Amino acid sequence: MTDRAALRPVTLALHLIRTLRQMHPAQFEWRAEHFDRLIGEMGAREKIERGVPTQTIVDAWASAQKEFDQQRAKYRLYD
Repeated sequence: MTDRAALRPVTLALHLIRTLRQMHPAQFEWRAEHFDRLIGEMGAREKIERGVPTQTIVDAWASAQKEFDQQRAKYRLYD
């Protein structure tokens, strides 16, 4: 990683979770309540389990992210 501004931690985490589930299916165990609370969207875990591509899951959040960015802009003290 050479550009820290390009890093999307949640996207990275979803990719890591997907990979761990694929590599170690017998050992992987959801802590469903904890994951759902942290990810902030109840359907993300189910989408991962159904095999929905990570980027599709993240792209579905784009409009909410844009709205949040617009709301928080007026409160930012600096960029």
